[in-house]
Amino acid sequence: MDESGVIPALDPQAYCTQVTKAAGSNFYYAFLPMARERREAMFVIYAFCRHADDLVDEETDPIAASRALEAWRAETRSALDGHPGHPITTRLAQVVDAYGIDPKLPFELLDGMAMDIGEVRFHDFDALYQYCYRAASVVGLMCIRIFGCTHPNTEAFAVAHGMAFQLTNIVRDVAKDAAIGRIYLPRDDMDRFRVSADDLLGGRYRTPEFRALLAFESQRAAEWYARAADIARRLPALDRRALLPSRIMGTIYRAVLDEVVEREYRVDPPVSLSAPRKLLLAGRAVYEHLLDRW
Repeated sequence: MDESGVIPALDPQAYCTQVTKAAGSNFYYAFLPMARERREAMFVIYAFCRHADDLVDEETDPIAASRALEAWRAETRSALDGHPGHPITTRLAQVVDAYGIDPKLPFELLDGMAMDIGEVRFHDFDALYQYCYRAASVVGLMCIRIFGCTHPNTEAFAVAHGMAFQLTNIVRDVAKDAAIGRIYLPRDDMDRFRVSADDLLGGRYRTPEFRALLAFESQRAAEWYARAADIARRLPALDRRALLPSRIMGTIYRAVLDEVVEREYRVDPPVSLSAPRKLLLAGRAVYEHLLDRW
């Protein structure tokens, strides 16, 4: 049910599909080449994540956001126990069962969303890693089951790719996040490059120190992309082929990171790729995937 207590009067799959299409996410383009059943399962995972994210992002009161997220956690638990009350969790329970997804993963994702509530600060990369793992790598671990991957090393790929995606988001959205009081850049990195929290909160994004900091964080993201590609190259051919959606997502996200670098770390407004460019990138990813180039 929604915040008013009313259950949306839509078929559960249609509801999840509508949420995904309306969001206009980079992920939507990655789902297009998939067989219908798997594509619809991906819409469910996306809708679940999107709903949790919105509960946190659209509520300015931390206490109210925490309560809303805990209610969603309880609804998720009830659904996985066989008693869903929302179209998204109705389908989530079916997808988790059908694809053998570890039922702990949706709750780890919610743990990541909880880290966005209140003052967001991370002392070092170890702390940020935990956030990125929960907020993004966990999603990848759910997705590889839907893709049909079976080799154990695909889990390492999903973790690395998720890290790359989330670090790209953090670099791209520095200004947008700071505008609502969130700072994801590790404090020890900021100290190293002599950038303060006040600099970010005050919108001082054109200094040499800030650009050096963003260059460092962008390189860190690039290293995670490289790590994911290296893992993929060593997977069995069947698993590599199953990773086409990840390949598309990775190509689009890497283009976002490259655009940030190309703009010399001018992050206000954030980089945004047009729909035609995303489609072009998706096409390029499919071509390279057919050639098995990682």
